[in-house]
Amino acid sequence: MVHVYGFTHEGDKEKARVFFVERLRKAMDFPEFSAHSIECFHQIRDVSPTSRMYSVTFRLPQEVALLKQAKRPIDQLEEEAKV
Repeated sequence: MVHVYGFTHEGDKEKARVFFVERLRKAMDFPEFSAHSIECFHQIRDVSPTSRMYSVTFRLPQEVALLKQAKRPIDQLEEEAKV
């Protein structure tokens, strides 16, 4: 199991879930990752009037865990995350 924390400006919980699914899909470079992959998703707290902190728990897909080499360099993934 993997537990991650993240921040979003999305105020609606379902929109926040969609945001995190997309971020995790990109970070793992695993297009098959979906909302059904998430075991637990909940808001931790509001960190400002426009930003919320969430906790996401999911099982690391075997295809990702056993990948010997990243499909794309980490710096490329970081640049895409900024967009």
